[in-house]
Amino acid sequence: PFAFEARVEVKPKLDPKDYAGIALKKPDTQVDEAKVTEQLDKMRENQSRLEPITDRDVAQMGDFAVIDYLATSDDKEFPGNKAENINVEVAAGELVHSNIAALDGVKVGGAKDVDYVFPADYRDEAMRGKTARFSITLKELKRKIVPELNDELAKDVGMGVSTLDELKAKIRTDLERANKQKAEGEEREALVGSLVEK
Repeated sequence: PFAFEARVEVKPKLDPKDYAGIALKKPDTQVDEAKVTEQLDKMRENQSRLEPITDRDVAQMGDFAVIDYLATSDDKEFPGNKAENINVEVAAGELVHSNIAALDGVKVGGAKDVDYVFPADYRDEAMRGKTARFSITLKELKRKIVPELNDELAKDVGMGVSTLDELKAKIRTDLERANKQKAEGEEREALVGSLVEK
């Protein structure tokens, strides 16, 4: 036979009093046009694609590049110090987030050495705050093609609609439903908070 004793929390039995007249603020669940546009822009970004750049061979800000790199810190290798055929953006930002502004002006087939100080919160503790030299070879240039806001995009996003107007209506409905659920939760919390105070 096996016996055990458990201690568990139970909800207290409450006898609510003086709850009539508690003031509750009704949150607005309406969705404005800006929120719909914001969602459409995200969808366009998600449907974007990279295409090779064929009319030039020198990197510019805003391009995407296919690179190989080899890095050392204090003349030693470290985990993740080399990679081949990875996509990065020629843009300001952190190298660990695949942004390498230093590639601006580099020709396809060319190389560039970049010194980079790893952030203090970098996932690999051993590399936090350390400087590494990255020897980068630029192999290919690409540009991002963002689809136009039209019926074709509406069909491609996979939401069961066939026109842009239908997509906008569906987005608005979904956002309003999410706002309503959030508002009901906030209303419930406010009500419980007021009852607890009493």
